Amino acid sequence: MSCSGLIAICQLTSTQNKERNFQQCSQLIREAGKEGVEMIFLPEGFDYIGSSVDETLNLSEPLNGPLLQRYSSLARELGVWLSLGGFHERGETWETERKIYNSHILLNNSGEAISIYRKTHLFDAKVHDEVSVLESSFTSSGNSIGLPANTPIGKVGLGICYDLRFPEFSMALVNAGAEILTYPSAFTDVTGRAHWESLPTTLSVFLTQSFSHAHSLSLSLTFSHSLTLTLSHSRSLTLSCPLSRSHSHALSLSHALS
Repeated sequence: MSCSGLIAICQLTSTQNKERNFQQCSQLIREAGKEGVEMIFLPEGFDYIGSSVDETLNLSEPLNGPLLQRYSSLARELGVWLSLGGFHERGETWETERKIYNSHILLNNSGEAISIYRKTHLFDAKVHDEVSVLESSFTSSGNSIGLPANTPIGKVGLGICYDLRFPEFSMALVNAGAEILTYPSAFTDVTGRAHWESLPTTLSVFLTQSFSHAHSLSLSLTFSHSLTLTLSHSRSLTLSCPLSRSHSHALSLSHALS
């Protein structure tokens, strides 16, 4: 494995307030930049977590929208790579079907999008009458698995959340040369507590994952926990940003060593 360098896994409380979410993420990214981090990972729903399907759709943006332009400028300013997982993208089906993509975007240190993966495995499930999710009702499925991207920390394969449950997906990326698999996730509280640690530990590869801890006005709840698994020796440092009344910030820094 050729991975090296310092990475940061950021965790936040994401709500429907896009500006507040950006300010939280920007603060974490800048803090990581001061630590000499080369690549920063944000969780699924880093842009926002809507309180309803309608709100989720209405808040979405295209890839060339203002939010990603701000992240692109931030990456370029700080000279860091950004993994932006779980972006609510208005794609080509928006006008005809009013559906979005759940997209994982990789920006290089010049702010350019060098890889875009649209989630292929959509989460449609009912869990013990406690949680019912039908992601396919408002999200279009991607139709391909992207090739791993060359980054300063190694070849990175992009996934999102529910993709983790399909070993063939991981193996396809590994067979294509991936050294690091990323699964930014916003599991439900029920499924996250039951499966979050057991699922990734079954994969004998280097996994970098982050969770979005989301409280919306409808009191939806996602499981909050960041996890990095590596087959090689690693050193880590955890930093915390100041806490507000209801919005937590966490930053985990790890060295991935060959």
